[in-house]
Amino acid sequence: MIVSLTATRVPRLVGRSNTTPSTGERSLAQALTRDAGRLTETYRRLNQCPLGAAASFGATWPIDRAQTARLLGFDSVQDNTLDAISSRWEFEADLGQAAAFVMTHLSQMAQDLIAFSTPPGDILRLDDRFTTGSSIMPQKRNPDFAEVTRARAASALALSHALFEAARGARSGYNRDSQWTKYWIMDLIDEVGAGPDVFAEVIRSVTFREPVRSAMIQRGFMNAVDVADHLARTRGAPFRACYHALAETVRLSQDRGALDFEALNRLIRERRLGRTLDPGEIAELSDPAGCVARRRHAGAPSPEALEASRARLAAEWTRLRRALARDRSAIETARRRLSRAIAALSEG
Repeated sequence: MIVSLTATRVPRLVGRSNTTPSTGERSLAQALTRDAGRLTETYRRLNQCPLGAAASFGATWPIDRAQTARLLGFDSVQDNTLDAISSRWEFEADLGQAAAFVMTHLSQMAQDLIAFSTPPGDILRLDDRFTTGSSIMPQKRNPDFAEVTRARAASALALSHALFEAARGARSGYNRDSQWTKYWIMDLIDEVGAGPDVFAEVIRSVTFREPVRSAMIQRGFMNAVDVADHLARTRGAPFRACYHALAETVRLSQDRGALDFEALNRLIRERRLGRTLDPGEIAELSDPAGCVARRRHAGAPSPEALEASRARLAAEWTRLRRALARDRSAIETARRRLSRAIAALSEG
């Protein structure tokens, strides 16, 4: 899912306007990778055993909290007994915040999928499994999963906020308020549900409508930035002067729907910005693929930079999967250890 949409050239939006050609959901790939890392870090903080803290102040019985933690698969005990009870809300809030990040990022992806799968910018087609019809309009293909995700994200954010609010103003020690954090965190996890799995399958099955994509990426003067950069870089003219020349060219080119390079060359001569653009330069600057390819620095959308970014993402996901495998193995080992301990007690 993380890299499936990253290699296709699409128009990128600032506000509601097309701005420049780029590649697919690169930023959300990074965001979802951070989410996975955040959940891993949350598990590290949560995996402490509070048992033995009693009502905040420990117990007089000769208990072995470390042994209890080991038998139950925790990494360690929660060290301070008062903190173990005072923070009954905190671990839920920690997990809730991480889950809310996931849902927020999925809702952003949902909105992008809605924008790019419905007219007039329907450059991609969602698989029929993930759309529904209208009760009256037979031509409709509603991306219900995406619209529902936006609502679920709002619910997750509200529940996450409630988890923090439960502790606001609470005294140290046990507070009955914290009981509600158990209800809220379970509701929040329910809101996340199978969302990540659904989106993974959506991305795997999405197809691009090449004629629409090709036409859309040619509209909106999306090469204007590249032309201004090229003039400033190759002619030594101030970027501000190049910017204003392109802005005037766009104004003069509205009826054409694409940059009028003859008009631009006239402005270059009139404003003494250097030599005019030759046919080779015009062809290169009119090619969306070239606009993308010229952005070669780290994190940029060019094929080379994109491949390097994908390699970094793949390495990070390998690390995260290994950490998850270790955690699962530790839990299974603890279960076997606990079973043996119970059997030994039964025999004794």
